[in-house]
Order: sequence, then structure tokens, then C-alpha cells
Amino acid sequence: MRQLLKSLAIATLVTGCATAPIAPPQAIDNVNVLDGTWKGNISSSLGTSRTEWVIKNGQYSAFVGPALDLTTPGEIWLDGDRTVFESVRSVGTVTLHERDGKRVIRLEGKSKSGQPDFSAEMTEVK
Repeated sequence: MRQLLKSLAIATLVTGCATAPIAPPQAIDNVNVLDGTWKGNISSSLGTSRTEWVIKNGQYSAFVGPALDLTTPGEIWLDGDRTVFESVRSVGTVTLHERDGKRVIRLEGKSKSGQPDFSAEMTEVK
């Protein structure tokens, strides 16, 4: 009985700490719906770093690194049914989602300098 209670307690803790699933991508019909400050992580085969994007009117500033010390400006635009981002360092796609009532963006990108492909997930900061 004691082992069963211990197992249930551990299962409750693990379940309670799990991240809620992310909703399917939402349609982006105007890049201005992405305006705001977004914080999260960017990952590649080299590792994971913090990232922060500030987006306004289809333009963005991306801050990356342990101290957010690498800054890259770029542009976001609609390309058919995809939303695309591009800077001097990288190019890729953006999708908009929702998790736990908060807006989340996901990036899938390719480096222009031969670095590994990367992905990022950031939550809007209000």
C-alpha cells in the first residue's frame, strides 16, 4: 500500500509539472499579428540558448545567447500560406500557436553560413 501511494504521488507530481500540449498553428493573415516581445529558447545540434525577439510591423530584432548578446535584425513576411523570416544570418518559417491561453511562436530555420539548422519556441511577453 505504501508503495502504491508513493507511486501515485510521483505520478501526480510528474503530471502536474508537464507542459500543456501546444495547439495547432493558427492562420497568419497579417504579419502585424506577431507584433510584440517573445522570449524562449533556440536549439540546434550545437545546443540550446535563450532568445528574445521584438517584432513590429514585419521587422524584428533577435537577441540570442546566454546574455542575449548577439543581436540580429530581420524581416517577416507572408509567402503564400507560409510566414517567412530572414536576416543576414538565417532564413526560415514562423508559425503561431496557443498554449495555456498564451500565444507562442515556433521557428524552423536554416543558417546562411553553414551552421546547423535550428528551431525555436517563444512565448509572448505582456
